[in-house]
Amino acid sequence: MLFSDGNYRWRHRLVVKTVYDNFKLKGALGIPQDFTSETKDCLNDYLYNFMEEVFEVYGQYSRYKLTKMTQSEKPWLITKRK
Repeated sequence: MLFSDGNYRWRHRLVVKTVYDNFKLKGALGIPQDFTSETKDCLNDYLYNFMEEVFEVYGQYSRYKLTKMTQSEKPWLITKRK
């Protein structure tokens, strides 16, 4: 399992609380695509490489498109809203 604390279904998207807490100060800017040394320090090598792959595949989509994609997937449909 990638995250041990689970997903929370918020109003518009699923949220992993620990990830949210790390990036919430960015506000609507989201998670930067260019990984800085600070970002890399927060992740082990496996997670860093995984995140690079995620950005390669999904980085082309707007947050609105990603929300639509998320809301059509099983985790969104089966997770209780908080």
